[in-house]
Amino acid sequence: MVTVAAVVVDNGDRDILVCVESLLNQTLKLSEVVVVPGPRTPADVIDELRKMNIVVLEPVKGIGRARIRGIEETRADIVLSCDSDSEYHNRYAEEALKTLKQGFRAVKAGTVIPKKWSIEALLELPLATLLPYEFGLAFWRNELLSTSAPRVAQEVENPLWDIGPVVAREMAPVAVNPRMIVKTRLPTHAVKHVVETWVPQVLGSAAPVAAAIGIAVAEELSKAIRLR
Repeated sequence: MVTVAAVVVDNGDRDILVCVESLLNQTLKLSEVVVVPGPRTPADVIDELRKMNIVVLEPVKGIGRARIRGIEETRADIVLSCDSDSEYHNRYAEEALKTLKQGFRAVKAGTVIPKKWSIEALLELPLATLLPYEFGLAFWRNELLSTSAPRVAQEVENPLWDIGPVVAREMAPVAVNPRMIVKTRLPTHAVKHVVETWVPQVLGSAAPVAAAIGIAVAEELSKAIRLR
């Protein structure tokens, strides 16, 4: 019998309790739910998690490193890769199992619903639907552990590094199942970081150029008016 477990990484959202409840209420009973807290996970939240029928590991720094730690902890055949700010449809695990049994090494959720709608959420939604975002992945455990992900997790210094690119590159083709439905927070932390860091810099660099172009256009218009 194929066993399915969920590994939940805390990416800084108190909705982790809602996430875990959605996993405990799956139509396909999970062999276990493993939660890996982060360094900033509130102590009271960890206490609440330990009251539930789940496995709670010690905090791990780094999203991807924490995810690998949880995957190594479980002995299930299939792992649902989950984030604390996500909520999973009650047939999510069942649908993941169906797809993986068809011969795929990995599958991703094909239906992603933002918890709150915003312009940023709408802009990221196509990416979250098409790309292997970690909150919506499921895979054969041993297949994932045979990739470079465990090694990279130990070597990388960036705390935002995660397994998605490795899955896309080394476990292709990654199936997409529209019946795997997940509600999550968009924009994600990574996209928010890019927007907050790079957009002001780009706009700041473009502003002087735009101003110079505007002045030049105004001068040419002024000349044209005088010629008339």
